[in-house]
Amino acid sequence: MQGISFFAAQFALVPQLAVAGRVRAWTPVLVMADLLLPFFEKDLIPLGALFLLVSFAPLARRSAAAVPTAPTTPAAAVSR
Repeated sequence: MQGISFFAAQFALVPQLAVAGRVRAWTPVLVMADLLLPFFEKDLIPLGALFLLVSFAPLARRSAAAVPTAPTTPAAAVSR
């Protein structure tokens, strides 16, 4: 039962992200395809993983860009 609730929650959250504009509109379609592919053929699980990678890559890029970096100081200001 816990496994089913994970996938249900995953699919419930992805449309909310799409409505909020955090992911593209086609992302829920890819996530649903990932959830359904193993029911048809277990050999398609890698294809489903590729769907998830493509659909969530924009989130990874955005979060990596949002991480603040340490301020750098020019070499002239450091020398005394």
